Amino acid sequence: MASSAPAGVSAVVLAAGSSRRFEQGSKLLADVAGRPLLAWTVSAFVASRAAEVIVVTGPDPQALAAALAVLPVRFAHNPDHLSGMGGSVAAGIAAVVPESSGALICPGDMPGVTSELVDHLISAFEASGSQRILRPVLPDGRPGNPVLWPRRHFPRLAELRGPVGGRALMGELADDVEHLPWPDAGTAFDIDTQEDLERYGRAKRRSHGSS
Repeated sequence: MASSAPAGVSAVVLAAGSSRRFEQGSKLLADVAGRPLLAWTVSAFVASRAAEVIVVTGPDPQALAAALAVLPVRFAHNPDHLSGMGGSVAAGIAAVVPESSGALICPGDMPGVTSELVDHLISAFEASGSQRILRPVLPDGRPGNPVLWPRRHFPRLAELRGPVGGRALMGELADDVEHLPWPDAGTAFDIDTQEDLERYGRAKRRSHGSS
C-alpha cells in the first residue's frame, strides 16, 4: 500500500512562459471551469505527498500570485524568463529546500496532471532509493510529465539556460531514466492555444457533470 505521509520531495511548477501562441493574455490565468488554468496544475501537487510546491514566475508575477492566493505555495522568480525554460528550471531548483531528496518538475500549462500520478511517481522514487530519474509514459508510448529528478542531478539542472529544459539533459542521462507506465492519457494534455483551452474546458465540464 502506498504511503500517505509527506515525502522528502519538492515540486517545481514552471509558470514563467510568455504564452506566445495564446491569443488573449496569459494562458496560465485563463478560466477553466471557474479556476485559473495554473491553479488546476498546482492543486494536483498541493494535494499530493510533495513536501513543498514552488511556482516559478516570469511576466506578471503579482497576477500569478493572486491567482494562487488560496494555495500553500512558494514562488521563485526567473528574471531571464524571455530566454527560455532552462533558466526557469534552474531558478526552481535553486529554491528547493536542502532536505529534499528530489524534485518533480512540471510545466504549469498541464491541468490534467493528478495527485494520483504525482504520488505514484513519488512512491516509485522512494522504492528506487531516490536515485533514479522517473517519468510517466502514456498508453500510446508518449512520455509525460512531471519528471522526478534525484538531488544528485540538481547541480546540472541548476546550470540550464536557454529554450531547452531538462529534455537534453535527460537524453544525456538516459541510463538513469526509468519510465513508469500510466494509464490516463489525459494527464499529458497541455494548453498552448485558445483552441486547446476550449477543448479542455469542454472536457472538464463534461467530467464535472458526470461526477
